Amino acid sequence: MNTDVLIHAIEILDGKNASLESSREKLSSWDELRALANKPIEIKQDKTDVIIRTYADDVPSPAQIRAYTSYCKTGSGYEIVPDEKLDFIRSQSDLKGFCRLALPTDQQYLLVIDKGFAYSTAYEIVEARAGMRTEVDAKLQMLVDLHVKGVIAGDLHHHSIHSGPLFGGSEILSDTPEEVRAAMLATGLNYGALSDHNNISNHEKWRSLASNKFVPIISNEMSTSYGHVCNHGTTTNVVFEKPQEQTDANVRKEFERVTKEIQSQGGLAQLNHPYSPQAAISFHERFHDFIHIFDALEIWNGHHPPRLINTPNEKAFQLWISLLRKNVFLPAVAGSDTHRIDADDFHGMFEEINHMYDWLKDAHSSGTEISPSLKEAAALVASAKKRMIPMVERWVELYFGTGSVVNLTYLVEDAAEKNILASIKGGHNVITNGPILMPSVVLENAGGKRNIIPGNTVQSKDGQITVNIELYSKEQLDTIIIYTKGKTQHMDTQLQAADGQLLTYNTKIEVDVQSEDFVVVVVYGGKDLQAIANPIFVKD
Repeated sequence: MNTDVLIHAIEILDGKNASLESSREKLSSWDELRALANKPIEIKQDKTDVIIRTYADDVPSPAQIRAYTSYCKTGSGYEIVPDEKLDFIRSQSDLKGFCRLALPTDQQYLLVIDKGFAYSTAYEIVEARAGMRTEVDAKLQMLVDLHVKGVIAGDLHHHSIHSGPLFGGSEILSDTPEEVRAAMLATGLNYGALSDHNNISNHEKWRSLASNKFVPIISNEMSTSYGHVCNHGTTTNVVFEKPQEQTDANVRKEFERVTKEIQSQGGLAQLNHPYSPQAAISFHERFHDFIHIFDALEIWNGHHPPRLINTPNEKAFQLWISLLRKNVFLPAVAGSDTHRIDADDFHGMFEEINHMYDWLKDAHSSGTEISPSLKEAAALVASAKKRMIPMVERWVELYFGTGSVVNLTYLVEDAAEKNILASIKGGHNVITNGPILMPSVVLENAGGKRNIIPGNTVQSKDGQITVNIELYSKEQLDTIIIYTKGKTQHMDTQLQAADGQLLTYNTKIEVDVQSEDFVVVVVYGGKDLQAIANPIFVKD
């Protein structure tokens, strides 16, 4: 568990907004408390196999499978109920739609089976009992045909075993490229960048996994000590050489050198998670004056929750809007930044906090004196239980891992790597964790109708343009926000259920614009759902 990031997140949620540097001062007492509260984790070894076969439009097809123990029935579906534990199990069926899921015995589970935002969701209640054989057939139906809509779904930031120690990395990772592709297909993705750390050892294998249903994007994530940069589409391992003299001028020159090298080979240089709480992988604000040298900005990283004020993704979004208002356009992209496709990254954190909390309760009830050096750490544990764990639990259980945040990329040509990257570089992209958002401006002339999509430019008429908003979602949405250079406009949505699973919303909005302007459409729903479209540009 990355303890300094955890402490920083707790302080943000508690409204203290302390710097990461001040948080690190508390680590020694936190680690002391962890050592005192260290208890062996009891793991139930007995498992029962559940056989699951998944179909998409009656054809065997990979799908995502999650098993939950805490849930309740709501109308035609189910709701996951927070219980301050992370015991859900994530898997996926293979290319033939088959999965053998091992579940701890003597439990009842809700299986939630889906294939991303464009397909229906299936629910099954199963009993895991010793000696029982349980089989499930889950049939999913396409709700929105993205190909007919002219978009392709993909992930621009994902890791595999090639980021692990066998290939020079430090984190224990085990997912093979084949397993990553299966996970991407299971969540409805049509393309994906395998962006392993500082090497290109996955490139040959990743490219070999291309099919008529999936386009691999070769990539790697370059460490710079001042941030991380994804290098999409080039066959060489571009390396950031840390300057001997650590002056800002020298750092700028090296960033300019590596981005030019990527671009000269036809690649796309994507700046990742600029506001990560880990200093070594964030892009310091003193370098923002030359941020325009990159080809895309990851404003939504799946390893951080969306929509919380002053958290990494929200700060990246506000940076992006501020750049647009200064006439600096970096196409907005998203990446799940998945390190383990079973999405168990936070399980250990929950276990540690719960063990420490239980130890503190036992110490309090028995009259054990807590030393002054441990009191602040104890307060952080209590704060995590109260403020952080409920929020993180919902986010991790429902909106985390492969396919959790997606790029919906417009394509006018075939789905080849170079065409996908060109479309992203042009800003023809919407990022989402659920809502399918498709804003446009329709132009009518003698030749018929033409849709102006995100990334394109439209001419205004009398200081106004009419924006068509086409919106689909499996969950309720409540707010549309329109950003322009001069103002921010809020609206309520009124979605209607089309078939019990899909909510639809189509409307036209008149937007006041300046002579040189942009229009960004963002939609929200509940606590977590969000979709952000790249700008449609406006000129006289």
